[in-house]
Amino acid sequence: EGYKCLIAANAKEALAILEKEPIKVVILDLRMPVMNGLEFIKLYRELHPESLIQFLMITGFIDSNSMRLCFKEGAIDYLYKPITLEEIKSAVDKGLEKYSLASEYRRAWNKNKEKLVHAEKLIKKKHLEMVQLMLQMVNARDKFTEQHCKRVCEISGIIGQKMGLSTHLIAKIKLASLLHDVGKIAIPDKILLKTGQLTPEEYKVVKEHSQKGYEIIKGYVSKEIAEFVLYHHEQFDGKGYPFGLVAARIPLGARIIALADIYDALRNYRPYRRALSKEEAVVTLNKEAIKYDPIVLQALFSATDEIENKVFSKTIEKSG
Repeated sequence: EGYKCLIAANAKEALAILEKEPIKVVILDLRMPVMNGLEFIKLYRELHPESLIQFLMITGFIDSNSMRLCFKEGAIDYLYKPITLEEIKSAVDKGLEKYSLASEYRRAWNKNKEKLVHAEKLIKKKHLEMVQLMLQMVNARDKFTEQHCKRVCEISGIIGQKMGLSTHLIAKIKLASLLHDVGKIAIPDKILLKTGQLTPEEYKVVKEHSQKGYEIIKGYVSKEIAEFVLYHHEQFDGKGYPFGLVAARIPLGARIIALADIYDALRNYRPYRRALSKEEAVVTLNKEAIKYDPIVLQALFSATDEIENKVFSKTIEKSG
């Protein structure tokens, strides 16, 4: 596939390779003899705090606490065994893209630090203005969607914190969460505001909102944030839309938003059913667990009390 790959039999060999070779992405197992993946990342970061190397974890176990610590030390994603070549390639491509962006940013930062600080402040201001404008547009069509987006933003942030994600990544996920349904402004009123259950043809139109949202925001936010919106209805088992992506081929941010989205939907009224209790929502998600990333699902379950207190402490609002 055009990649130069180097293999190490153990942590000592891996460290030696990293000292000599211009490595950009490292894939390592969470559980290894002598030194596990978490210990390896931690040691390497201590030895080389300025390194931009991107770490990907491989695991055959659902261990949310270990993955939380890996994210804390700087891992960017994880892959579940058994792993296909296509999944590895997709994850490596993401890692290479992150490495390239980090390198470009560091070069620019070293050259124009003061200008970049000012530019970042302007960008944040423009982002906020853009988000507020788009939420106002959504609210003008369907007032319940705006409140739903705000709750999904809060839930996604809590899940991200439980997973140990960086504040920078959590901020991106929260921004995408606020915008995840902005594509619904392109859905006809007779479908978007329908009080009864949708027909198959109408549901097909609604399913276009993730792609429409991507097209609307891609010129205003980073590619990563736009893709969180594009893929937020993909499912871990490959049966989601619009592309039927599987497991780690779905960006982590999109996996988190997908679960936050459905949890909020379950906890709120729909024209075709009542709002479910926290306990009922958990039971429902357990029954459909194959659709969701197991680590993200564990993080949500460990955070339900916090979510209830911070997000659903008020009377559950009706949401269309």
